[in-house]
Amino acid sequence: MCIYKILINSSISFLEFNSVLNRLMIMTNMNVDGMRVHNETWAQQFMDAMNVNGGDIENATSADYVMHFLTFGFKVNWFILMLMR
Repeated sequence: MCIYKILINSSISFLEFNSVLNRLMIMTNMNVDGMRVHNETWAQQFMDAMNVNGGDIENATSADYVMHFLTFGFKVNWFILMLMR
């Protein structure tokens, strides 16, 4: 019983395939750049993680404080593991 039929078209040239692959990589890099956290150094990233709501205390809610204190140990452990790597 055949559920799917896959047809491989060999008429696509290497240049066309390479062009499609390059466009896909450019689109992927653009999407990743939009999600990147902009910290210059690992020390700045650590300081942001240790502050409630990334240092934005004025707009922090009580849920931000609760989650910060619940995850503080994981943040420190992750930081130590990354330094050892």
